[in-house]
Amino acid sequence: MLSVIIALVIVILFGVTGYVLFPLLLSAKMSSSESEEIDSSDKDISVLIPCHNEGEEIVAVIESLLKQKYLGTLFIYILVKSESDTSYQYVTKLIQENKTRHQINVVSTGFSAKKDKLNAIIPKIHTDYTFLIDADHIADPAVVSSSVSYLDTHMVVAVQGVRRAKSTKGFFQLLDSLQNHVGNEMMNHLIRYYHGSSFFTGTTALFKTDILKEYGFSNSITEDTYLSYQLILAGHRIGYISHLGSSESVSPRLVDYIARRRRWSAGHNRIAFNFFKNIFLSQNIDTKQRLIMLLHSLVFIVPVLSVVPLIAINTFVFLQLTSSLQMYIVVSSILIVFLVSLIMERKASLVAIGTIFGTFISFPLTIIGFLSVMFLQGSDIYHSLISFPYLQDWLGVIVAIAFVLPLLFAIRSNYFFQSFSKKQMLVIILSYPFMVIVDMYTFLLGFGDALLKRFNWKPISRNTVKQFPYRKIGILFLILGIVVYGYISHIFSPNSCKNPWLSYFSHNAIDFDIQKNIEGDQIVVDIEVTANTEQEMIILHINDIEETHPLVNGSTAITKKFPLGFEEYAISISIPETSCRVSTEFNTRHIETRNGTIYLNGEPFLVKGIVGAYTQRSVGLSHQEGMQLITSLGANAIRIYHAPNKQFLKALDEHMMFAMIQPARSNWKSTDIWLRGSLGLLNRYDRLQEKYGSNPHILSISLGNEIEIHSVDRINTIFQMLDDINDAEYEQLSSYASFYPSINYPSSVLGVNMLDTGETYWEKSLDILQSFEKPVIATELGGFEAFYEKTDPVLRAIRLKEQWMNIINRGFSGAFIFQSHDNWAQPVPEGYNNPFVLDQPDDARGIFNNRNEQKSLAHVVENMFNDIDVSYILSDDDLLLQLRNIREYALYDVQISNGISLGNLLPESIQEVRIPNESLSSEKLILSYQTHRGIPGQQEISLPSFSEPFFPNDEQFLPLTESSTNIDIIPLEDSVDVFLPSSWELLDYDIQDGRVEGVGSISQMELIDGTLPKGDEQGMYQMTLTSSESLKGKQLLLEGTGSSTVQLHLANRVIEVSVHPYREQLIDIRPYVFDDVYEIGISFQREHTVYLPEELNPDGETIYIDMQMPKLFEPKVLNFVKK
Repeated sequence: MLSVIIALVIVILFGVTGYVLFPLLLSAKMSSSESEEIDSSDKDISVLIPCHNEGEEIVAVIESLLKQKYLGTLFIYILVKSESDTSYQYVTKLIQENKTRHQINVVSTGFSAKKDKLNAIIPKIHTDYTFLIDADHIADPAVVSSSVSYLDTHMVVAVQGVRRAKSTKGFFQLLDSLQNHVGNEMMNHLIRYYHGSSFFTGTTALFKTDILKEYGFSNSITEDTYLSYQLILAGHRIGYISHLGSSESVSPRLVDYIARRRRWSAGHNRIAFNFFKNIFLSQNIDTKQRLIMLLHSLVFIVPVLSVVPLIAINTFVFLQLTSSLQMYIVVSSILIVFLVSLIMERKASLVAIGTIFGTFISFPLTIIGFLSVMFLQGSDIYHSLISFPYLQDWLGVIVAIAFVLPLLFAIRSNYFFQSFSKKQMLVIILSYPFMVIVDMYTFLLGFGDALLKRFNWKPISRNTVKQFPYRKIGILFLILGIVVYGYISHIFSPNSCKNPWLSYFSHNAIDFDIQKNIEGDQIVVDIEVTANTEQEMIILHINDIEETHPLVNGSTAITKKFPLGFEEYAISISIPETSCRVSTEFNTRHIETRNGTIYLNGEPFLVKGIVGAYTQRSVGLSHQEGMQLITSLGANAIRIYHAPNKQFLKALDEHMMFAMIQPARSNWKSTDIWLRGSLGLLNRYDRLQEKYGSNPHILSISLGNEIEIHSVDRINTIFQMLDDINDAEYEQLSSYASFYPSINYPSSVLGVNMLDTGETYWEKSLDILQSFEKPVIATELGGFEAFYEKTDPVLRAIRLKEQWMNIINRGFSGAFIFQSHDNWAQPVPEGYNNPFVLDQPDDARGIFNNRNEQKSLAHVVENMFNDIDVSYILSDDDLLLQLRNIREYALYDVQISNGISLGNLLPESIQEVRIPNESLSSEKLILSYQTHRGIPGQQEISLPSFSEPFFPNDEQFLPLTESSTNIDIIPLEDSVDVFLPSSWELLDYDIQDGRVEGVGSISQMELIDGTLPKGDEQGMYQMTLTSSESLKGKQLLLEGTGSSTVQLHLANRVIEVSVHPYREQLIDIRPYVFDDVYEIGISFQREHTVYLPEELNPDGETIYIDMQMPKLFEPKVLNFVKK
């Protein structure tokens, strides 16, 4: 429902006003050819020209009237405040020189405002018709004659002429004319097509004098529009002639453009406030006219309201930023509009209005500006941001269409009216975003003026000064283009191998290829060099060392050996006595895949990774701090969903970690391959390989993350891109993170986001994945039910352990656990949660909370990542520690913090250490070692003491509470080993030989039913399940129902719950079971049972969901207390 409301709001805000004119325009028949009519009438006409210090410009206006092709006499009244008006002397001189039949009069009204001048003279007019024209308009020769003819032959009380610009050579003149003239023309064209009444625009209009005397001009900023609404709502009509009118001056400067648009906004909005109710209630207009007036009245209000979704979308992002960034944005947005208001206005009250209402547009624009800078800087905060819900989906399409419709309207209008040249239209298109921003700003200010009922306005400058030098701007763009090209092609570089101009003359060129191979504990670097030069040698530079090597037939082969490790070297080759030099980097790490395994420096490598989620506002850690926490759990790798920055790479190097990275905009919610094919994403991938291909801490560069989630058709596109990547033969391993475990993508490493649960996935699906015999990384591993429900922490710990062991036992190359910290809602498929609510079930998937405190799950993760299995044998004299390397790679130089050195631990080898009992304490020993020629490893060993309980196998339980007199744990297995001193006891349970039996948190007692439906069976099922133990205080685990709704029959109560078709479902039945109940009824309609269709299974078989026997779930607590 929320999505529907948002869609309607967006459509209304962006579509009701002039933007709707575009589709109407397409349906209207275009015909603007009207003949010039010379009226035979000789009736006298009064011409009113309100004037305010127009100076000499008034002469041209009067002369255009004296040259009218009209048989009658024109009584021309120049309305000034007093004789001090700058145009007064020019008018009096023209009166003396006038030789025509028309009469010119200058009238001192004593008023400054246009409406007051007109109201002062109108009662004294004696002619039947009155022509109104502003003092900067040049009238067309036949406009008066045609207007009289129209007024005589149509049932109208006034006729409005067309308005044009005297000049559109200036940039702001062009924008002013586009909106004021072309837009006005199209509006009037459509009004006439739909047989509506036009609107008086303040000038170049002929009125019946009686109407002007009856209504006069109101105290409104836009008195012309106010009069139009009065007349139309009273049942009168205003005509329009589109072929004749006048040419006016338009805004030459930005400050004038803003002032003019602001004035129109204030006047129109005030009129909308006053007449909105009357438009609906008036009995004098028909439905078409009512809709036209609604459209006209909302033209300036709807763009103001469109700021609301703009603010909402950006505020959603703003709330995710750090406090310091929020402060900068707020201060910057206010400061910007304050300075602009100071430039625009002098009165403090107007500066205040400008600052307050201008902030509504500067605030979201400042956020966009900050985000753009953060993107260019590669900020981690930027990449951790979650966009407004649905914005990258259907909502974004609506916003994009709404944004571009006015531009399409302008282009279509100009195509019809031919008002501007192609060069001018290009300027309009390029400046369109600027125009939208300025208009929103001015409309907001006008809206504020209307709310505060501002009526006094200073005169707005309008002239024909040329302000936009197209030729100079063209030269500037040409120079800018040359500079950009020079930067891209190193045109200013003295290097004759890189500078395209110098290389043309020097003919020097170097090409070389680097190949690395492993040889024992060394990396062998083979360098093949080909040089086009007259010299007989080249110079090899590796870091600060220089070597000379002879060329044989223009080529040479160089071999260098380095110790295996993770060092990075800069290498360059130059030609003596020239400026030709080429450079690159290489590292001493060797990584490859063979036999379905990743090999790092000659040994199998296991990814013990975590998805990093520590840079968002709620956590706010640096990369140094975040990776310190992650490595404290024994992790050796981190995954991010974007390109790295310098701080990230520096932290990788300092903590000796490895990263899986991917290009920007390569996630399922942000990828652009649907818009531009594979080109954009593939180019971004290639740039990552070029930039980070020699970094020894980059484990793999992934093409993206679940790009195919919206369309299976994308699978072929992903295949093609990965094939292109393979052809490039990059050193870094290629990968791609899919949610399909059945697709053998042609990447070096198969990445699968393993967020599903249930035996169908973890047995059948992974069997397919294992059959590919390629290195597999669980690029997301959670132990939870994906996005569907909040996961019980105990159940998650159990599942995470099971899933990790499943991965290890299958010979996969490890996993990235999702995720390091709790955070704001992830961009999950809509419908599984409410993305507008901050606290989501999927927010709590972190190993740490957002206060950087370890959650109980950290205990499990730490044990999963341990390389050494520790066994404890306690005797009367000492403690025997048996340390076994459980990995397929060797542990080198194993040291214990008590000073014991164990040497190297080869795979599956065991070392024993004896510690006298008198040396035992509750302190921990630290095992430190190295793997893969330089990766540090560390593991804690807890030692038993004789004063408190000791649990030798940490993986058997979750710690709950601990004090000097009380220890609570939750078992994760069927038994827990414990060394219990005689001063402590275990409540409610017996200990046999140091082991607590029968305490597993998931009861393996299955609910007996008989036969469950098979995966391919459908239909209505009603089953009675029986337990030998009471259901009281327990939860129910369901899996594979193939249904969206299940009914539970509990103690004469029917409970209907929503379930996922195949994921494991934990249903809390505790609120409904108060007595001992041993029987439960389940009924459901089993339908959607297909998990993997045959077209996505390389075996060509459909995989169905198998329903597992429901189980009882009851986490138990072991309570150890001091006697």
